[in-house]
Amino acid sequence: MKLACAVAVVVLLMVIVGPARADQIQTIAGELADQTSVPLGPGVADELAANIWTAHEDTPYALEEADSLTLSIQSVLRAIMLSGELAGATEIVNEDLTPLPWWQSEIAIDDRVSVVFSVNGVPLQPGDVLEFGTVPVGSSSSTFTVVSVPEGGTAGLLIAGLALLGMLSKVRIRKQFLTCLVALCLSFAASAQEQQSKPQPLCIYTSCGGNGGGYQGNYTPPLAGGPGSPGSFSVSVANGVASSSVTAQNHVNTTSRYTAADYTAMATSMGTFFSEMDATGSTATLQSWILTHSSLFLSNPSSQEVMAAYTALNRAGYAVAVSESTFVNAVVSVPLTTRRDFYDKVRQYGLKYIHAQIVSNLHALASMTANQGTSNFYRVALPMCQVPWIGIGAAYFGIASLAISGPVGWGIGAVATFVGTGSLFELFGGC
Repeated sequence: MKLACAVAVVVLLMVIVGPARADQIQTIAGELADQTSVPLGPGVADELAANIWTAHEDTPYALEEADSLTLSIQSVLRAIMLSGELAGATEIVNEDLTPLPWWQSEIAIDDRVSVVFSVNGVPLQPGDVLEFGTVPVGSSSSTFTVVSVPEGGTAGLLIAGLALLGMLSKVRIRKQFLTCLVALCLSFAASAQEQQSKPQPLCIYTSCGGNGGGYQGNYTPPLAGGPGSPGSFSVSVANGVASSSVTAQNHVNTTSRYTAADYTAMATSMGTFFSEMDATGSTATLQSWILTHSSLFLSNPSSQEVMAAYTALNRAGYAVAVSESTFVNAVVSVPLTTRRDFYDKVRQYGLKYIHAQIVSNLHALASMTANQGTSNFYRVALPMCQVPWIGIGAAYFGIASLAISGPVGWGIGAVATFVGTGSLFELFGGC
């Protein structure tokens, strides 16, 4: 009899609590989906909502604080925002690619916790400046100078925090520390919005305005020993090809396709870019370098090298508008047979001839796209054997962008992103 009563109580609780829990999770998931700044993949809102509610149920203080659940939801939304603005995510798909929202969702916010920074017992106010001075590092001849940074210097705080994060061994401690770090960064960023002078951020594509360009004159690729850009090479020409590339990349980001106008614009700007390379001697220099570095076209570059190029390209201006993972895949996914084919054709025809064929094929691709009435990659891919030099270009630009410094290498990096992104959609396959 007692056992029967116990079973009845359990069943009753499941009937009452089960739907209530499901309703709460559904409500939280709806808030996340409605307010997210970065699109959420299938099932992501439900998974994060379940984590939030589980953390809320399992934490005694959360049940006692009326705003804990609301603050927890807002913290996850901010973690999603940071995944987009700092990590370059264009969609939140899983924990492996963007772990921060998942980590944040497992921690219930305690509104009794606060952080106050003070100097000699006097709390800092928004707009106050910390001057750390100059301190020795390593030897008497080496110093590290910390310049005056407004209290809203989120980037500096984040870098320092991530360095400490690397020294924390336990996963649980790492998660809690990173969550606190994010909260501090968001708090500081809010006060920084009121200041006119702020540290300039790394020009990652989500934080850059305009249609591309703005070369800063400091592109240093990851592969050492590559050719530099001639001093007479026009920066405006490099900016032009970057602008066309970024416009096209943004179309891929929003619609997963290029338009006929994108192909035409790239053909025109690349033609101008290649002509400038010819006029300044860069084409001849690059051809000699390619022919004496055949090993680079017999194997794929490492992901670390390509990631370093992604960072360097972004630091030098606005040439890349896709995420780091897309850029890496665009470079390393080119078949080795295509890379070898490019090298053989440089030996056979010369680099100037290849440049001309790539531009001609882009014009042809624009015409095919316009005639088909669509720019969807999969539908355009059928006649791609008619434009074989585009795939060869993907093999060429990806490697060249890792080794050529200055505006030539930076402009080629913009072209590599445009052409390589197409290869991810099998635009160049099947020939």
